[in-house]
Amino acid sequence: MWAMINGIQVNSPAQTPDTSVWQQCPDWTWPATVDTTDYVPTSGSLAVTLGGTNAAGVASAPSETLDVDNQPVELSLSGPSTASTASGTQYVTATAGGGPSGVTIGCSVDGGTERWQNGSTELMAVSGAGAHVVSCQAHNGALDPQGQYAYSPTRSWSLDIGQPTVSTIGFQKIADPLVCARVRQRTSVPARWVRVRRHHKLVKVRRSRHTKTVTVKRCHARMVWRREQVLVKLRRHGKLVWVKRTRRVLVPLIPHSVVNASTRVAYGHGTTVSGWLGTASGAALGGVPVQILTAPNNGSGAFTAAAATMTAADGAWSVQLAPGPSRLVEASYAGTTGLLPATSPTVELNVPARISVSATPRKLPWRGVVTLRGHLNGGYIPPDGVALRLLIKLPHRSKPYQPLPFRTDAEGNFIVHWTWGGGSGVVSYRFAIATTATESDFPFSGSRSRWIRVTFGLATPRRHHHRHRAAKRGHSKHGARTHRRRKHR
Repeated sequence: MWAMINGIQVNSPAQTPDTSVWQQCPDWTWPATVDTTDYVPTSGSLAVTLGGTNAAGVASAPSETLDVDNQPVELSLSGPSTASTASGTQYVTATAGGGPSGVTIGCSVDGGTERWQNGSTELMAVSGAGAHVVSCQAHNGALDPQGQYAYSPTRSWSLDIGQPTVSTIGFQKIADPLVCARVRQRTSVPARWVRVRRHHKLVKVRRSRHTKTVTVKRCHARMVWRREQVLVKLRRHGKLVWVKRTRRVLVPLIPHSVVNASTRVAYGHGTTVSGWLGTASGAALGGVPVQILTAPNNGSGAFTAAAATMTAADGAWSVQLAPGPSRLVEASYAGTTGLLPATSPTVELNVPARISVSATPRKLPWRGVVTLRGHLNGGYIPPDGVALRLLIKLPHRSKPYQPLPFRTDAEGNFIVHWTWGGGSGVVSYRFAIATTATESDFPFSGSRSRWIRVTFGLATPRRHHHRHRAAKRGHSKHGARTHRRRKHR
């Protein structure tokens, strides 16, 4: 006996003739297996020939051609990982690949019964709020020696279908606050018994009723004039008719809370940011964590966690932000099973830089030079400094005069020298230093230093005419001495 695979002879049983018996082969079954990958690595045809001959030389060599599929079965899943209940039914796509024997895909949702379908793709419908898992496996149509198909590894896909959530954020303030003032008023104190110490002993003394003046704080709502339409009954042509009339009335402004998308905070001060978290249908989410993210307002978009809090029962939350530069603020909710993540809109926190400045000298003659020294606070200063501008208030101009800008050094220090040249009289000007604009690498909003008054033109000493007149009348020291000398002579 012998075997041929694609024209190549493989090991056969021993062929030793034995003329004493009719059985020429020592092995009746000749158990042998062939690894098809040695001849067909991927897919193709495999020619198998089995031959045999007896002692009389009669031969038989039947052959058969087999289709071989040795390509591995691949499977991948794709689809959304999170979805909203408002988006309807979601679909997870299973895509399988294999050889010419074809593939069959079987999938199940949340551990249910597998559904097998011939083809390279299959869509699995997923619906309902909650966390879902889609599991799939695929096999080809080729059989191994045990009669089994070749299967791919099991793939899984997680899909969280939840209710959409809404996150709001802003800076709260009281609009139309009450107008308060301190006033003095007379108040009556009723008679009462008090304990006082007399002669080192505590005794009870009755204080009679009396009045006293105290300072109290009184507040009232702001009042504004508004026009309203009223119906007035008039007699026209002998008949009573209703006519619309417009009149002006005083209306109180009730204090109320408003939320702004931006606010301005003084340098070195913090502020409070608040918001609300709930579902799109208006249901509040209480007792869930909310993370506050901030980024310097310099165009970098580098958001980092600044604070974390828990929502109240009504979904509201509030956080105190520490002092810092101008920032962009967002509130982030990570979501949970049945609830989608949410990120609030971005709000702006503007913080002006602090500029300290001093001027020397404060009084100087014309053509003198005044020197303004100062420092720009605000944490990080760019290596090339920050652009500043000198402001000078002139009596005849509504806007300050602004000479050419200058820059600070890398530490925020600056020195400015200024002179008017020639002039006459005595004139005072006010000087200040201000930032030109918000720079991309300096996350602080524009600001201005305090005004410093500098006087140009030294004042001419006044002549005291009353002293000269007194001297002429002899009342001054020099005049009195002269008068006595004349009398003695």
